[in-house]
Amino acid sequence: MKKIQYFEILKRAFLMVWENKFLWFFGLLIFLGSFPSGFNFSSDDATKQSDQVQVILNYIQEHPKSFLGIILAILVLVVVLFLLRVIGLTAITKSANNIAVYGQSKISAIFSEAKKYIWKLMLLEIIICIALMIIVLVLFIPVAYLLVLKAKMFAIISMVAAVAIIVVLAIIASYLKRYACFYIVIGNMKIKLALENAYVLLIKNIWESLIMGCIGIALGIIAMMLSSALLLSLVLLYSPFSLVVHSMFAKIGTSFASITEIITGGAILLLLFSFFTAFAQSAWVLFFQEISLEKKEENKVLEKIKVAEKIPDPEVI
Repeated sequence: MKKIQYFEILKRAFLMVWENKFLWFFGLLIFLGSFPSGFNFSSDDATKQSDQVQVILNYIQEHPKSFLGIILAILVLVVVLFLLRVIGLTAITKSANNIAVYGQSKISAIFSEAKKYIWKLMLLEIIICIALMIIVLVLFIPVAYLLVLKAKMFAIISMVAAVAIIVVLAIIASYLKRYACFYIVIGNMKIKLALENAYVLLIKNIWESLIMGCIGIALGIIAMMLSSALLLSLVLLYSPFSLVVHSMFAKIGTSFASITEIITGGAILLLLFSFFTAFAQSAWVLFFQEISLEKKEENKVLEKIKVAEKIPDPEVI
């Protein structure tokens, strides 16, 4: 296992993002673009969930055109947010890879350059998603067949094994997508070549990648705890103000205090998560530089060997 200076990578990424505030803007794009993938429609209360479904069905029957318009608006919003996330990821990847150059560029220039990679990265995500869906389908066909045969015990064992395989493959896919994205953006590679290089890089640095992934999860937990602490501090700070305003202006004052608190809290959270998202992405770029450096050095050595073999020995002549 190679010695990766994880703390040094995090320190460099932190200072880079702190000193280059324009990265916060692209971090905000990634954060906003991550909302659609974070939606959770599950509910612990089955009765409540069925009531909500019934309300939706009634609305569809009474207002079909309005419902269609809402669906189209949601789809457009999801696509726009996805595109913003891709642009944000590309912009931070480019900037963090060469902050000396991009630190002096305008946001509009970086934004325009990032747009060049949208279609490649979209196709990359589609390919990986389709591949995972096919694997899931193949793995669950035997489970469905066993359930039809009423072999419940074998079906449960097969389902557990299928879920375990899918989880592992999903983790691998996430790393492949991340590294392939870096190869596409930084190396300007085609998708096929980027995926091949990403696979080789992951195989050679599997443990280092897993450690970096665990560090990323830990940082995410810390960010959530910090945001919760900030919100709690904000509530405690605004409590005396809310009481004073309520005593002076009753309901209008309470509403004003609540709106002010929500706006302030929202702004603080957006700043925090914009910084954290830019910091996390920059750390991954620096980590990618670290683990891909060895491969570049190996390629240089091979090139020198090939050149040496081509040069004839004077004594032979």
